Amino acid sequence: DFLCPSCQAFSRTVKPQIVEEYVKNGQVRLEFNHFPLTQHEPGASMSALATECAADQNYFWPFHDKVFQMASVDQQGAVQYDDMVGYARDMGLDVAQFESCLAGGQHRATVTQSVQQAQQMGLSFTPSVIVNGTLLQDSSYPSVKLAIEAVLGAQ
Repeated sequence: DFLCPSCQAFSRTVKPQIVEEYVKNGQVRLEFNHFPLTQHEPGASMSALATECAADQNYFWPFHDKVFQMASVDQQGAVQYDDMVGYARDMGLDVAQFESCLAGGQHRATVTQSVQQAQQMGLSFTPSVIVNGTLLQDSSYPSVKLAIEAVLGAQ
């Protein structure tokens, strides 16, 4: 959830360390699934849809990072339709394609499916960090690192 303060902190502090230490060298694949919480609507879903539209142009992670960065400053005010289009423009995306995707709700099914998957798994908090099928109760870097190292050591 792009408007979740804990998710914002995770994106700012933990994710870059995981990417640097494990993803860049191919040891770990980082996957992001959407779980926009109802208390953060409408911006949470708008952000989720926008990142999927950016993904169509191979900009998922840069767009993800930008939305988290801006949302941590201004919450709902940073995740309006015009803001999303502005971020796409600033990144050099094909704005007409992006707008068509976002306005048309092209990835609504993707986001809905992600939420349903989270609910089926019984997830009740964000960020929910899962390492090799195990839900971590603590999403701090030391906890995530310990879980990753345990899996890598067992291989």
